[in-house]
Amino acid sequence: MLDTFRKIIQGWFGKALVALILLPFVFFGVSSIFQVSNNRNTVAEVNGEDIIERDLLRAIEVNKQNIISQLGDQASSFITNEMLRPTALSGLIDQELMKQSAEKNGMRVSMDVIHKMIADMEVFKIDGKFSQRQFEDLLRRNGLIPETFPDKIRDDFLLQQVKNGYLTTGFSTETEVSSILALKNQRRTFQYAEFDPEMFYDKVVISNEQVSEFYDKHKDEYRTKESVVLDYLVINKSDYITDSDVSDDEIKQKYQDRITELKESQERSASHILIEINDKRTKSEALKLAEELYKRINNGEDLAALAKAYSDDKGSATSGGSLGFSVRGAYVEEFEKTLFSLGPGEVSKPVLTEFGYHIIRADGVRPELPAYDQIKTQLVEELKLDKAQQPYQDALENLKNIAYESSNLDESADFLKKKVITSASFTRNDSANPDEITSFPAVNELAFSQNFLDAGNNSDVIELDSNRAVVFRVHEHLPSKIKTLDSVKQDIVLQLTEIAAKDSVKKLGKDVVADLKAGKSLQEIEQKYAISWKKAENVSRDENKFGAELVEIIFKQPKPNQEHPLYADFSLANNHYVVAILESLSPEIKDVNSPEKMDRNSVEEIKQVLINQKGLIELHAFQAWLKENAEVKIH
Repeated sequence: MLDTFRKIIQGWFGKALVALILLPFVFFGVSSIFQVSNNRNTVAEVNGEDIIERDLLRAIEVNKQNIISQLGDQASSFITNEMLRPTALSGLIDQELMKQSAEKNGMRVSMDVIHKMIADMEVFKIDGKFSQRQFEDLLRRNGLIPETFPDKIRDDFLLQQVKNGYLTTGFSTETEVSSILALKNQRRTFQYAEFDPEMFYDKVVISNEQVSEFYDKHKDEYRTKESVVLDYLVINKSDYITDSDVSDDEIKQKYQDRITELKESQERSASHILIEINDKRTKSEALKLAEELYKRINNGEDLAALAKAYSDDKGSATSGGSLGFSVRGAYVEEFEKTLFSLGPGEVSKPVLTEFGYHIIRADGVRPELPAYDQIKTQLVEELKLDKAQQPYQDALENLKNIAYESSNLDESADFLKKKVITSASFTRNDSANPDEITSFPAVNELAFSQNFLDAGNNSDVIELDSNRAVVFRVHEHLPSKIKTLDSVKQDIVLQLTEIAAKDSVKKLGKDVVADLKAGKSLQEIEQKYAISWKKAENVSRDENKFGAELVEIIFKQPKPNQEHPLYADFSLANNHYVVAILESLSPEIKDVNSPEKMDRNSVEEIKQVLINQKGLIELHAFQAWLKENAEVKIH
């Protein structure tokens, strides 16, 4: 079993697993030590089992990252969580249903095998050996909890067992394989002529009447975007910093406050031994064993060795009970309170949590706290900014009153001793707007508010952040309007020329096909229309020489008969028009029941594709059946 499992992990499934690890927020689960909460609101129930909001958000994030990886970063601008939510939720429901089905049918994976497999994974090794720190750091950097990771791997493997039951147990007949292989290897011989619309550009004449008629029918397409130009003033807290001295006592107090803040955000490294309370061990028995182990540690025995021998947290036991580094909020309350009360190297007495008794050792703290002299200059600047807070707030209140009572920004500018800035013209929600002020959401929204535009007043003072605020008024409002005919005439002429040229090449193609069907020779048609034919012999489906789109369309055409070739005409994506003469195809699809005449590797490849496709269809049918017979509630 272990050997088979290891081969699977080292193959495609293992590679896929490593890829998933490197995606943020991929896995989910609960920990016997770590807090699980953020958002546990139930979004769906599957046969009484909850699917929670946190897991849904992680599934959405995975789907989003997959799309972005395929389409590029620009996809992030239009892919929203709401768009992905239905698909992500449906996927979680399918996973839960298949997991329940696997467990109901007695499918199991030994946790010992899972732990051994994780220890063998190269991604968690340093210098060829499993590294607990590498394991924990890699997982935590990607939003994963080391203690629940083995459970997630087990669940995923159970799901994979269910899928494999369908994907690998299908079958295909030799007739199917032979037919598909014959189609795959088929080659087609054809001639074609390709017409570029540009060949008609010089022959197209567009009248003023056509331009006017097109303009009248498409006026909205030539509408400008509404835009605004603002006058504005920015007030900065830094403007109110003075040269007043900062005392040593103030700096020291600021330092102490900073150290307190940093301590709250520090990470603590811990090791522990967990003694569970379960069906085989009562609470008193668990406490007795924990106290014995605590005494042995105090007498000099190694906690790591005892953890390997006695800890019921198998995930950390193999590494001597080490849990690695974590921030506040990562552990359940009782565990965390004890850990953060310990000094480096100190070991706690047995601590009771909902999972049993823990013996906890504080192993380390990071990052180190900065020395006073290291950050003194920074603290002085912060103190000066702190002292500017009240003058800034006073000035901010005065500015609000002045701006409210004034009909322009002149008095506000005099008060701030600044010049009014006039922005460049900008449009609503313009992502390309380089001006930080006018692109600020609250500023942009108010600038295009009809009430604000109609009133013609100064804006309220809008705080950009804790250190800056802005007040503004409209300098110029440019409503959306339809461009004049003269300003867009050339664009319309070009557009109508392109339309007429495309119509002309299509008519040319139709005329050529009509002449071919009427029996005219290729030479006669060449002379009549001043065109040339290109010959394509024995072209395969994956041939690129003639263009993938052209070849794809050719292979969609029906088989020509022996007496007459097949004529086809069609447009390409680049607006070129093609007339094609399909003369023959080879080999003919015959002797399909003689796969021994074909390459055996190709036969096996096609057979496996067929099996996978049929298995996928059956898997989807099974998932649909599970849903149909399940009690699923969407909240």
